[in-house]
Amino acid sequence: MVKNNLFINKIALEVTDQTDYKFEELSQEQMKKIFPLYRIEKFYNRVSNYSFVPWTLYKEGKAYTSFDLSYNLIRKISNEEKRYEVIMLAQSYPDRLSGSPLAKLLHKTSLSFNKVIGLTHMESLASIEALNVVDTMISENSCGLVILTEMLPFRHQKVRNSQEYNHYGDFSVGLEVSKRDGKIEIINITRFISQTSCIDQKNEFISFMLKKIRETLSTYQIDYIIVQNQFRQLTLDIPNLYERKLYKNINFLSGDVWISLVDMIKSNKLESNNNILLVSFNRFNNINFCILRLLDNFKNCIVE
Repeated sequence: MVKNNLFINKIALEVTDQTDYKFEELSQEQMKKIFPLYRIEKFYNRVSNYSFVPWTLYKEGKAYTSFDLSYNLIRKISNEEKRYEVIMLAQSYPDRLSGSPLAKLLHKTSLSFNKVIGLTHMESLASIEALNVVDTMISENSCGLVILTEMLPFRHQKVRNSQEYNHYGDFSVGLEVSKRDGKIEIINITRFISQTSCIDQKNEFISFMLKKIRETLSTYQIDYIIVQNQFRQLTLDIPNLYERKLYKNINFLSGDVWISLVDMIKSNKLESNNNILLVSFNRFNNINFCILRLLDNFKNCIVE
């Protein structure tokens, strides 16, 4: 268990609308660029060639990428009068259209940073692990920006024909964090590794996760729990579990628990000094817990 000294000042979201996507016929040159992504999906996720439908998000006639999502967030939550020590961008799936979104952000924004961090291949775990990394990089009286984003290139990743799992969604989540004070305090972060067999992996993992949640409830006063929205039609036997009202059948990977937190704050269920347990996990192995405490002005953290 890691005791953190970090606060969240602002949270902003950019979530895409499914109706804005279009199938895109790719040229031979474009196919060369996207071919490695085909190979990765086919090998790791055992997806047939017929499932590879490139889906591109369009807004106002232009392709809209993870860079665009992230740049809009930075404009929302940043303050040009502040000096930001760190920027971190976490992205697990390569975005075929925006190349390196972090490099483009640094080129386009007028903000400057002393430290630049890219976090990759952590999927959902990045939602909490990013804070742990940034906590070690920020000095006292300094601020940082954390950008969590995904823009998945194939249609089957966003529209899954599964009775068990929710499909993925494209998004960006932005957090402005600082060491001194803020609207939400990060109390601690805990990591667990589940040793599951291949026979009943899902149920073993869920049992392990529930055991760790109950152990945490016996140690801390927890008012509400937010769990990664991965499983469809699954009821978890834990008290005060929050089920978000929006995007019920979408798993937003590294942004998921934060999107649920924003949804919960807007529902007016929460009060100052409530403790919230965030639970994110990656496949059936790794679990991250993060306990947050809501401070007096927590409702003002959301930037629209």
